[in-house]
Amino acid sequence: MMRAVDWRRQRRPAAIWTLESRGDACLVRVAGRLGREEMRRLDADLGLAARRGTKLVLDLGAVSHVDYRTLTLLSRRAERLAGSGGALALCRTNEYVRAILEVGSPLGSLEVHEREEDAWAAVAARAS
Repeated sequence: MMRAVDWRRQRRPAAIWTLESRGDACLVRVAGRLGREEMRRLDADLGLAARRGTKLVLDLGAVSHVDYRTLTLLSRRAERLAGSGGALALCRTNEYVRAILEVGSPLGSLEVHEREEDAWAAVAARAS
């Protein structure tokens, strides 16, 4: 007996990410849509990553949308890292996501760079 499956109703994660440790730093590559639940899960993983390294770079090159209401989570994470001698920088956003970040982040608290190398240079300078 075959069962019909409506693929549109299947719950797939809206966003996925990978974490790459690099000494006292961590690169987090994110893909998909970052809604409320995804941002909460990402923030929790960033907290775990921050235990391994004080410098975090978020590569948002494959992110198609960010819920602006969740940007306070990233801003708070950046503040906590800065308070402990670390840093957080974002990189490789498309124009749409960059506009959300620029308008929605509290007091421009999130640093966004076009290239990954620039983000690494920024976290290295701020964390030293």
